[in-house]
Amino acid sequence: MLFVHRQRTLTDPLLDLRLFGDGVFSTGLAIGLLTGIVMAGATLLSTLYLQVVVGLSPLHTGLWLLPQNVAMAACMMITPALATRIRRVYVMAAGLTIAAGGFGLLTRVSGDDGTVLLVTGLVLASGGIALPMALTMNLVLGATPPDKAGSVASIMETSGEFGVASLGSLGTAAYRSGLADALPAGIPDDVARARAGEHHRRRGRGPAAARTTRP
Repeated sequence: MLFVHRQRTLTDPLLDLRLFGDGVFSTGLAIGLLTGIVMAGATLLSTLYLQVVVGLSPLHTGLWLLPQNVAMAACMMITPALATRIRRVYVMAAGLTIAAGGFGLLTRVSGDDGTVLLVTGLVLASGGIALPMALTMNLVLGATPPDKAGSVASIMETSGEFGVASLGSLGTAAYRSGLADALPAGIPDDVARARAGEHHRRRGRGPAAARTTRP
């Protein structure tokens, strides 16, 4: 609240809150932030899956994730051309539909080696999300005064950080809640809690721990 109050009273605010009164700006920014959060979070959890569950090295994990980045870059580049021939709303709807199909595939990935299914889902999700992301960026920046473009671009950039923080935390919570049920019966409570904490610390340390962790 203090931040909002201060930004409203400054003559040259860090973030001009009056921009949110523009419907095009607010809607485009909301879609851009939402898609960025979902995609960043899904990529984080997919990276953990490939390293911790499948047991791939960081190098091989990065190679398996290359197709989704290629798909996103390619779809970002063709989106303006599509928007000149097809109404933007249809392009965005088609992209979100494709992305939904990709995320649907991700829900089918099992604890076994589901690498191909995972990568296929990521490619569809990344390519589909790229269509509305490219258009919403243009809409948001087009509705922004040139002298405010920097602060608006920084807001859109934070979507990735929000995705890692929010979905990463939810994924860790789901992992911790399901770990107790997966432990063999008869293990003392203090040992089970210690085991859960050990797995949590290993996931938190990232690639260095993942190289020594196997399913």
